[in-house]
Order: sequence, then structure tokens, then C-alpha cells
Amino acid sequence: MNPAISIDQFLQTDSAFSVCPTRDLSTLLPYVIQKKVSKGTILYRELDDAKNLYFIVSGSIKLTSDTTPGNIITVTDGYFGEEAAVKAETYIATAVTQEETEVLVLPSYALHRLGKYLDHIEKHFLFSLTQKMGIDALKLKSPLKKQPENKKQELRESLGWLLTIISPISAYYFLQGTTLPPCSIYFLSILSASVTMWIFRLVPDFVPGLFAILAALIMGLAPTQTILSGFTSNGFILAMSIFSLGSIIVGSGLAYRIMLIILKHVPPNQTLYNISVLCAGGVFTPIVPSMMARMELTAPFIADLTQGAKFYRRGYASTRLALTSFISVSILAPVFLSSSPFNFLVLGLLPVQDQQQFLWLGWLKAAGVYTLISLSLFLITSSLFFKNEELTLTSKSEIKSQLKLLGPMTQHEVSAIIGFIIFITGVLTSSYHRIPTAWLGLILLFGFLALNFFTKDDFRSKINWPVLFIIIGMIGIANTLQYLQINVWLSDNLSWMVAYMRESFALFLFFLTVLTFALRVFIPSVIVTVILVMVFMPLAFAGGVSPWVVAFCVLVLSETWFLPYQCFYFIPFQETNRTTAFFDEKKFLSYNFFVNFIKIIALFACIPYWRQIGLL
Repeated sequence: MNPAISIDQFLQTDSAFSVCPTRDLSTLLPYVIQKKVSKGTILYRELDDAKNLYFIVSGSIKLTSDTTPGNIITVTDGYFGEEAAVKAETYIATAVTQEETEVLVLPSYALHRLGKYLDHIEKHFLFSLTQKMGIDALKLKSPLKKQPENKKQELRESLGWLLTIISPISAYYFLQGTTLPPCSIYFLSILSASVTMWIFRLVPDFVPGLFAILAALIMGLAPTQTILSGFTSNGFILAMSIFSLGSIIVGSGLAYRIMLIILKHVPPNQTLYNISVLCAGGVFTPIVPSMMARMELTAPFIADLTQGAKFYRRGYASTRLALTSFISVSILAPVFLSSSPFNFLVLGLLPVQDQQQFLWLGWLKAAGVYTLISLSLFLITSSLFFKNEELTLTSKSEIKSQLKLLGPMTQHEVSAIIGFIIFITGVLTSSYHRIPTAWLGLILLFGFLALNFFTKDDFRSKINWPVLFIIIGMIGIANTLQYLQINVWLSDNLSWMVAYMRESFALFLFFLTVLTFALRVFIPSVIVTVILVMVFMPLAFAGGVSPWVVAFCVLVLSETWFLPYQCFYFIPFQETNRTTAFFDEKKFLSYNFFVNFIKIIALFACIPYWRQIGLL
């Protein structure tokens, strides 16, 4: 390597990494360390854990092995320590500098940033190691561990299918003594089977809803247009359009570029970094509608940021920053209409007149007090919980190098910006042009497809169709329940609950909190959201309470969690942490315990505000 060449230029021209997109190389840049070592320095010993890949900038090193004493190899250029890049557990030689040597050091965990290009890089270094050491490098790779059979899962599935068969039969006989007509009894029996499938996760989450509407169609329990109303609902059309816009913003690299630009202009200070990350999450939450997609975007970026800021690994500063990024894209999910597909489900279940009231700005206005209180409490308590004296040593030149690697904006990034501006402008001026927001989203999707910014393959793979089919199924079920007047029957039989909603909403909210916590111990958040929304929104109508308020409380409470198994979107942070070890998971989970109560406090504090604006 020519010492005059910068690291970013080296990554772009090196044969091992040049095949990778500049966006991936930009994420790799903060992990590359350039350092000088004196003569006779042992960089690693034989059988040491293979943690780092090295590249010689100047100087030379000697490789020796106790297993082959006569085999001494001198390396004056190129790579050594390739074991770290081929997933070997240990080094097969000892590396010692023969003179003052300058090297680039790349940790093995950082290579995971390269995603689908990792196989190409691994093959490159397998060949290099084989040529250099004269051995079969494939034998060095760590063997895959065989996964033990999960007997508990098999037992759970068997029990689940048994209850799926029994539950509709039991529901049918139990409901015979009620005032419900036969069609309503049949539909509730079908619904009991769907709920059982959801609880035991016997099939993908979108299947039970489709099963319920298919069974209702076959049995003719309601008009076809009622059962299939989910396909024509505003919630479904809006969610599909926002998914396409969000995938273009993330896939084009625009989101990553925006985060780098923000950090470029923020002074290196812990508090300012946390506020900036919180604001960045607030920007991306409404434009990337998938919680998992937001987590997959932010987790690697925050790992890069803590590395660039030179925070202690698993220290208070890095853990606080990781938690801030996690909270920024999760706690605001119920606040913006477009931030979660289940918000669109709620929108689709509202009466037509209420749908107009809670579009975008109306939704945000109703959730405004919750937003201010929850974020304020988070910033205050997290600064106290993670108080430390670590310095922020971010290199602005490094961020500039990352932006330089990204190059000028691509056509896809420009199209994402234009699409976002057009959509937001259309939403804000809807009172003038009178075009429904769902139609605006559909027009935007058509434009992306027509101009080939969103291809046929993107349409098939980047829109979260399973979640959309959950929305379709739930809206169809809800409208069928209303057509069969099951919601009226529920209101009559749960009149005490309706009374609490009307006379003491705080007491109802306490009951809802306890119920949600209990359900979340056993049932995933997605299923809890669906079940509670389906049950309590009809009761809100009868209680004279805005169904949006009840649904909003459900959306917030169903996302409370105490242990990792309760939160599927925590997985990207865990996986990134396994390879980079950038935050302390115990500290993270300890503080997250308090985050749940911050959400609850914020909800109770909203009650006077909701009453003042006429929602209670």
C-alpha cells in the first residue's frame, strides 16, 4: 500500500474489498486502525484467538510456527492474519515485526458489516492463506454446531393444535345459551380457533386472520364486501405505499447518509450525541414503517458511532447511546401514523369520520403530550442512570471520509427525497386539494413503479406483505363482528368495563396495563395488539370514549417488555452486540425496566389533555 493513499482510497482499490458497495465500505471505515509498531513486537502468537486481520503499509513481519519449525515466512506487503477473516478460531503462526512497521488493523467482527459480500471476502482470504502457509485453510474454519432438537417446542405445537381443534367446539357449545344468533356463534367459534393459532404461534402471524375470513366466506356469514373490506381499506393502501417509500429510503443509503451529515455538524459531546440520535430516530420513525427495519438500520450505525467516538466498550457512554438509539425508533412508534403497520390497522377500524380526524397531523396532535412527557423523562433519567466522565473523541475527518466514500447522491436517493417531499406536501395540503391520503400514497407508489425506482422484484420482496395481510384479516374480522352485531353483545356483557371507561378512565387504564403485562409474559406483542384492539375498540364506542384513545393505549402498552424474548425487534441489537460488544446488555435491560414505567406515567398524564380536547 502506498503510504500516501488514504484508508478510504485503499478500501475502494483493494482486490478483497473493491467489490463491495461504497455504503458498506463507509460503515467499515471507523473500525480500520492504522498504527506503527517497533521492531521485535509480537502482534499475535500461534493459537491466540484470531481477532484481527492485518495489512502492511510499510515494513515487514516474520511468521513462524511451532508445528513446522523450519517454515519461516517473511511478509513485506499485503495481508497477514487471514485466519480472522476465514472464521478460524485461532492463528496458526506467530507474527513478529522485523523492523519498524506500519499496519492497518481490521477486527474480524467488523467484517460482518459487509453482509452478502462476506462470502467473496472469505474465499479471497482462504486462497491467500493457503498460498502463504501451504496448508488446507478450509480445515481451520470453526465447525458448525449441531442444533439440539427442541422437545419443548414440539410439545407446545402438539398442545396448540389440540386446543385449536377443541376451542371452536367448546365455544360453540358455550355460546348456545346466549342471545347470539347462529351466524354470530359460528363466527366467534371460528375466531376462537384463529386466536389459539396466534397464541401458540402454530403458523405465520398472517394466516389465522386469513383463515377466519376464508371460513366466514365459505359459510356465508356476512356479505363478501364486508368480509373482504380489508383489501379496500385506507389502512391497507396507505401501509403498502409507505412500505415502498420506506424501503427506497433505506435501500438507497439515504438514511445512512442523513445520519452521517447530522453527526458531522454536531460537536463531540455525549449529551449532544444522545439528543442528535434521538432526533434522528424521530425523523426515521415516520418514514420507515417497519420496527425491525429501523432496528437493523440503527444498530450497526450506533456500533460504528461508539467505535468512532472511542467510547469504552460496554461502558456507560456506549450503552446509553445504544439505548437512546433503540428508544428513538421504538418509543415513538405509536406517535406517528406511518411508523407502524398496526397504526394503519387502528386507522382502518375507526369510523370514516374519525379516520379523517386522525390522519397524520391529527394523530400526532392527539399523541403530542405523550411524546413530550415520555421523551423528557427518558432524557432526564437516562442521563442520571448512565452518568460518567468519558470523553467523546470522534474524528470529524473520519466522518468526512465516510461521506467521501459514499460519493454524490445517487438517483435512487434523489428519487426518495422527491417522493417524500411530494407525499408530505400532499398530506399537509389535503384540505385544499381534497385528494384522500390513501390515494396520494397509491399515486406515489405508481410513480416509483413507472419510473423503475421501485422494481418488480422490490415490489415482491421489500414490501412486508405478511404484515399487510394481518391488517387485511383484522379489518375484515372487525367489520364482520360489527355486521353481526357481536360488538353490541360484548358491550352488554362487559357493561362494567364500559362504565369504567366512561366514569373513571384512569381505573380502566390501570386494568388494561395489568392485563397487557400478564398477556405479554406468554404472547408476542403483535398478537396482544391485535386481540386487545379487537376487544376494546368496540367497547369504546359504547362507553362514549374515542376508540382512538383506547387503541393508542393498547399500542403503547403492548410494546412494553422486560426480558429479551418478549421483544423480537431487540434481536438486531443483540446480534450486533455479539460481534462488536459495543454495549452492556445487563445495564441496557436494567434501564429498559424503567422505560416501561415511563410509558405508563406518560399515558396517565395524557388523560387530562385528552379530556380537554374532547376525546374522553
